[in-house]
Amino acid sequence: MSKSKTSRWGGSADLRAVFFRFLVICVLVVPVSYGQRVSDEERALRDELQDVYRSWAAAMRAKDYPVWAKCSTSWLKVEVENQIRSQKMQFPRALFESPMAAPQVARLRFVRAKAVGNEAQLMYFGRVELEEGGGGDMPENLLVIWFGKEQGTWRVGRVQVIDLDSLPIVRRNIKGFRYEALDQPELVVDGKVPATPKRAPKADYIAKLFAISLNEQAKISINGGASDHEFKANRSAQVVIGGLKRGKNTIRLDVSKLLGDDKPRDTVDDRAPFVVRLYLMPDEPQRQLPVIVWRYEPEDGKAPTEPITETFVVDDEMLQQRYRKLDE
Repeated sequence: MSKSKTSRWGGSADLRAVFFRFLVICVLVVPVSYGQRVSDEERALRDELQDVYRSWAAAMRAKDYPVWAKCSTSWLKVEVENQIRSQKMQFPRALFESPMAAPQVARLRFVRAKAVGNEAQLMYFGRVELEEGGGGDMPENLLVIWFGKEQGTWRVGRVQVIDLDSLPIVRRNIKGFRYEALDQPELVVDGKVPATPKRAPKADYIAKLFAISLNEQAKISINGGASDHEFKANRSAQVVIGGLKRGKNTIRLDVSKLLGDDKPRDTVDDRAPFVVRLYLMPDEPQRQLPVIVWRYEPEDGKAPTEPITETFVVDDEMLQQRYRKLDE
């Protein structure tokens, strides 16, 4: 599976995706499916982590920020706040206004519980419901919940859903209790937890970075590392932490080709073009439209072979483009 170790803990995403990763729902002990053996030690760890999970989920439902914060790792708290403030939303109020439903873990197959040092993981497989009443037509995917231990207590660090649509062989193997793909480096519990990020500066303007990087690993840095992004074998949009500044801004793009084990086992299209677009987002969605302020989108669709560093300016002329008509 072609998701980096970095992406599992760090990186940005749009607000819906952020809430999707962070929201969890608690359940009582999840039954283990036939065909799978769980040791007493793993079962005890699972129960302990699910207790943390349960408290965090209850706080989300009750919109109780103090309890939510107590059950969250320090890096999760800062990352969520950075995401929300970078979109000029109120924190912590926006934390509890997610349109996404919490996945119903009770209906998923428990796969494993692991802990090494200050890092732990719960993993499930099945039809992960993203909306109330949904799930019947949803494909089967992986739900991975990461924990970090701070001051001797397990706390939720991230909830990650791995879309297996482009990995049908992996999906079929997992469904048949063949878990070899779960030994990929990005899913290994190694005891390494992320550092707490810096608090983002106040955003002058909301921005999002979109990339198609199905056959490459793209690392993109905005404004000298104020917002760092990674795209690897995927197509997604990510919020620019700290947004864009009025005046000069910088972007750096580094791309490497995926080879060997890093390349997707099942790919949507080996000939998929490489695309990067940086959008200035509207402050008033009812009256404004997004504007592309920087792009890498060559006619031949090929990724750059050398790093690119460029400067662009957000000025009145660019801001005015947000008021153009849809057909312009």
